[in-house]
Amino acid sequence: MTFGETRLVQWWVRLVGAILLLLLIFLAYARVGAAGFIWDDESHLTQNPCIIGPLGLADIWTSTSAFYYPLVLTTFWILHHFVGLNPLPYHILNVTFHAARCIRCWCNRSRGSPK
Repeated sequence: MTFGETRLVQWWVRLVGAILLLLLIFLAYARVGAAGFIWDDESHLTQNPCIIGPLGLADIWTSTSAFYYPLVLTTFWILHHFVGLNPLPYHILNVTFHAARCIRCWCNRSRGSPK
């Protein structure tokens, strides 16, 4: 087998592995579609003045009321403007971000990278 063929096989193995990992992740989180907001969602989303208040994005990045995760709250703020307080899009986005991080870690490990 030539070097190019070996790389092609390795690429296909990584692709198939990534697809299987995605299927496993979405299967594990399949029931999230029927879930509502839970636990700390009131303080972070449904009752958070940074998300539902008049100042919004400016408040997230310039005040202490954004806790210590302005990127998460910015994502919530953007999503809130498109879908309101429907929990399904928030859950789908969260699972998608989780899946992307898992795929990234898996690809790094399959190449031999420690991180």
